[in-house]
Amino acid sequence: LHATREIERLVRERTAREPKHVKLLSTEAGRVVFLTLDVDADDSLTAAHRLASELEEELRQRVSGIADVVIRTEPERRGKDPRVSGSRGHGDRQ
Repeated sequence: LHATREIERLVRERTAREPKHVKLLSTEAGRVVFLTLDVDADDSLTAAHRLASELEEELRQRVSGIADVVIRTEPERRGKDPRVSGSRGHGDRQ
């Protein structure tokens, strides 16, 4: 529980957003962190990857026993209703 709170706090510090999903899996090698983050849809893919890499490094430094970190970034448009634009994002199903 402490590790999950530390992960959530770090995400809030770095992104000013709550993580969309956090899951910790205990393995013989250590903890595996699965993290899903919303990123601004206008940000570049490079920026999203940079954020994920930086978060992974910080998590490894701050949370003990991490064996692996898997971070998924999903585009989010703040304040816009995706139903109005007529375009659909990756993974959306009709």
